[in-house]
Formats: sequence, structure tokens, C-alpha cells
Amino acid sequence: MRRKEAEERKQKLEQERVQKRQKKTERLEKKRQREEEAAERKRARVKAMAEEAAAAHFCANCGERGLVDDEERSVEWYECDGCECWYHGGCLTQYGLIMAVTSLCYGDEWTCKRCNPW
Repeated sequence: MRRKEAEERKQKLEQERVQKRQKKTERLEKKRQREEEAAERKRARVKAMAEEAAAAHFCANCGERGLVDDEERSVEWYECDGCECWYHGGCLTQYGLIMAVTSLCYGDEWTCKRCNPW
């Protein structure tokens, strides 16, 4: 009889251990899932902010809006310090582009040909 009780206790303890492991596994899985969902929401927020920021800029010369991947595509944008309009580097005249890049290098102000027609 004692042997049977000991075996039953042993089985009961083993079942409790298994249940604890299952609960722990479930908790860890739920935590991982919550973290994954939070990361996905953050990625969506960052993407939306990038799209919003890019769409806020449009070239005053050609009218094209900025795209999220402009930086990856090496599309350079320059802002006029006079009228605060934005321009693609390719839409500027050669002289305008040189002046824009030079102003960035030296921390000077750059104005587009609308603001500074000479």
C-alpha cells in the first residue's frame, strides 16, 4: 500500500512539474507574441512617419513628391533658405547645385534662383 501511495505521489508530482512547464511555456509564448506585435506596431508607426515626412517635401521645380526611399536611391534634396522650397539636386542648374552643396559644407545659407535671380 505504501508503495502504491509513493508511486501515486510521484506521478502527481511529475504531473505538477509538467503542468508548471506547460504554463511557463505558454507565458513565454504569450510574452514573445506581445513583443512581436509591439515591434510590428512600432515598424508601422516609423514607416507612416517616414512616408508623411517624405510626402511633405515636393520639388518646387518639377513638382514630384519625396519618397521614403529617396535616401536609399541617392536622391538628394536641397532646401532654399529664403523661401523654404525644396529641390531635387537633378532639378537645379549646375551652378545652383554647386552653390547648394557649398553652402552645406560651409554652413552658409543657400537661396534658389527664384529668391536670388542673379
